[in-house]
Amino acid sequence: MATDPLAGMLQRCSLHVLLMVTATTLSRSGFGDVEIQGRRKSRQKSRNGGHELLCRTTIGGQPVRVLVKVIQDKIRTRMVHEMAGCLIDFNGDIGLVISPFNSSALGAKKQVINPKLGVRVIEGSELVKLMRCSGIGVRPKGDVDYAFFGELEARSAEFLAYLKAIKR
Repeated sequence: MATDPLAGMLQRCSLHVLLMVTATTLSRSGFGDVEIQGRRKSRQKSRNGGHELLCRTTIGGQPVRVLVKVIQDKIRTRMVHEMAGCLIDFNGDIGLVISPFNSSALGAKKQVINPKLGVRVIEGSELVKLMRCSGIGVRPKGDVDYAFFGELEARSAEFLAYLKAIKR
């Protein structure tokens, strides 16, 4: 279970809200322009074969593509290897696998995963730390902004209904 209330809030939110919050956090953390790749519900498939977000930025004049897989569960080694395959298939430079949950079993295996794959894991506590540093989902004193998350859930539902209506 999450001990930090912000981590608990992230674990309970819908996939679309988690994607929006993660995209904003990455953008404010220096990952450049972040684009949601079409998947907004947990039962949908990713439009681009396994990653939900695409970050584009420039470092030293060189374009960099960061592929991001957002998981609503504990991260498994298989997911990290799938991201490595995505990096090859979609010519990405860096791969991130992000989850609001902490995975103690994967923590021990992190050292075993080949660093040449270019895949990095961001688990719950690290995601919460990035969000707090970026001021996302928290009030000025550091408390969770429950109204923010409630409004995101409401707007998400409206947006998903709109998408469903225009697909007809």
